[in-house]
Amino acid sequence: MGSSSEASIAYKSDEEIMNQVAAIRVTGNGNLIDAESLSVVVEDILKHTAPIVGSFLPGTQAPVINVDDITPSANFSSPFCILKQISCKMDCNAPGEVNAHETTLSILRMLSDYSWDARAVMTLAAFAFGFGEFWFLVQLQSSDELAKSVASLKQIPVLVGRIQFQKHQQAFTELINLIKGTMEVIRSIFELEKLPNYGRENVPALSNALDHIPIYVYWVIRTVAGCSTQMTRITGDEQQAVDDLSSLAYNLDHNLNNLKMQLNICKQQIEATETEAYQILENQFQTHATITEVIKALCYGKSNMQLLIDGSTEVCFG
Repeated sequence: MGSSSEASIAYKSDEEIMNQVAAIRVTGNGNLIDAESLSVVVEDILKHTAPIVGSFLPGTQAPVINVDDITPSANFSSPFCILKQISCKMDCNAPGEVNAHETTLSILRMLSDYSWDARAVMTLAAFAFGFGEFWFLVQLQSSDELAKSVASLKQIPVLVGRIQFQKHQQAFTELINLIKGTMEVIRSIFELEKLPNYGRENVPALSNALDHIPIYVYWVIRTVAGCSTQMTRITGDEQQAVDDLSSLAYNLDHNLNNLKMQLNICKQQIEATETEAYQILENQFQTHATITEVIKALCYGKSNMQLLIDGSTEVCFG
């Protein structure tokens, strides 16, 4: 049974967690990494683990989202060193809710130079690196001496044969479903950030959704850290009992549903704003409006909050 401090962490509200996360602001310019290209590489790694996972765990599918074939940017460069640091922090994470929470905050602080979406993707990439390496060595160790030696250092020989893997099939399945969920959350965050922003007065749902991105990122990182700990427990020498990840699954599903709902509302408000703006502009032309009135309609739509200014005289007109 967990301690009272673990229980209090487990049941912290989003508001309580948000207060802690909000203190870890983005201190850099957020443009240090191509987060979307990195996510493409992550998905590619996970996609190629699918046949290996399936061969050892029949009926289990690797975490792959069906998307169009896309490739990383030609200028993409992997942040390898920082990924190794994240991986080390997660691998050395002791089990328990308190440790998971503190590890998540620690990773957020470590990545404070990066945008919120980049923090989520980089943490998932650090996990995918180890996850892909694990299954690659599992596949090769029986026929390749180098792979066997490397696998020995990675503690992979403990799981000898498919029977040992299948003992933990349920744990692997839960872990894989969680990773798939984190990928879906990240994709939804990308989609949210790409929506046109017509201002809080026109699309209030978008401003609200963007304000909640830090808490979504927190739960992505918290979930990935939990999955990393689970992998260590499943594959470790001591064959420890696996963790219960149901609370992570609940929070991830809750956040994903909220994100999808917010996306739908935002799209509806954006469509309504664009339709109204078009109608305003159409009315201006039909009523033979002056050029300044047309320009104001183009610039501000229904807001009409500012006057046009003559740049040479700084005199307002129109």
